[in-house]
Amino acid sequence: MLNFLIQPLLENAIVHGLSSINHSGEIHFETRKEEGRLHIKVWDNGSGIEPERLKQVHENLNSGDGNHIGLLSVKERIEIFYGPQHGMEISSLAGTGTTVQAEFMQANLLIRIPIQNIHITKYKLY
Repeated sequence: MLNFLIQPLLENAIVHGLSSINHSGEIHFETRKEEGRLHIKVWDNGSGIEPERLKQVHENLNSGDGNHIGLLSVKERIEIFYGPQHGMEISSLAGTGTTVQAEFMQANLLIRIPIQNIHITKYKLY
């Protein structure tokens, strides 16, 4: 598996999702293997992204422009290493939180530990 795929996703959840909220922030992380694919999901209960801003983020990631260096790096490395049919999806609801999901073929993975279903259900920031 490529190095540093998860760290930028968690960092974005902390810096962009939880830094401006007035309630306890939660970050959830999940991985699972399913039908020959590895799925990674990071989501938070932070500030979320306004629809127009989310559209701009998607456009920047698709064009390779903008200042989303961490997300762009993750997306590009997934597509280069695993192929353009693999990648990352971002969904968000303003005031509710953001979800980032990535998936790749298991056949291309070098996994040093067996992964069944790993759940870190809550990481709370107070």
